[in-house]
Amino acid sequence: MCYNSNMKNYSSRKGFTLAEVLITLAIIGVVAAMTIPVLVTNYQQKTLNTQFKKAYAFINQVLLSTVGELGYVPQCYYRASNSMPDASIKACNVLQDNFFSKMKISRKCNGNAFADGCTPEYEGMDTVANANHPDAEIPEGYESYGDYVSRGCVNFRKNAILNDRTVYVLSDGTIIFPYISPMLVAIDINGKKGPNKWGYDLFSFMLMFDGSRLYYGDGGCMHIEKGGVSSATMIQRLQKNQL
Repeated sequence: MCYNSNMKNYSSRKGFTLAEVLITLAIIGVVAAMTIPVLVTNYQQKTLNTQFKKAYAFINQVLLSTVGELGYVPQCYYRASNSMPDASIKACNVLQDNFFSKMKISRKCNGNAFADGCTPEYEGMDTVANANHPDAEIPEGYESYGDYVSRGCVNFRKNAILNDRTVYVLSDGTIIFPYISPMLVAIDINGKKGPNKWGYDLFSFMLMFDGSRLYYGDGGCMHIEKGGVSSATMIQRLQKNQL
């Protein structure tokens, strides 16, 4: 009698039905679909922030060491007061030779950097401007809006970057290419890893002098790809401990 009663109570208990299980799994799937992309994006951005801090600290440390060994400030910089260039070819050549000699360079491409495998296929200031403003009016005398926007930055047009720049690839994969000299450089903070976009992992920096110190600040000739941020914004966030 006791045995039959226990069996009766046991058999009367309810478990999860198939419908309940399927609904629960569906809810979990929806929540995962909503949260996982956000978590991945946040992780990727934190990684890029860390790489930006490392790259920015690195170029300024190398610069400080270079100036220290030279014993003087080479006349190859923009004046921080009005951003006008103050440079001589000889001074820039001296700075460039000493600056890059302090880096662990695994590859150097003198032109044809894309074809030779030193860079991924970057966009340039001209092609980014065209993409960001597809309906912009093209001024007379220019083939595209991007050509007009980048008229003072021809060495950071797409064709020049891929085919006519000296590109340095460091041992950690970081890619650096000067506009002409160390006065203006572009840095891909994570090398060939994606997204390889201006304002994401590719930034420009200008060599500045405030009368007492030489340092890299936010750069020119940089048209930000959609969704990216300027080097100026990244430096400001870094200074405010927001990276």
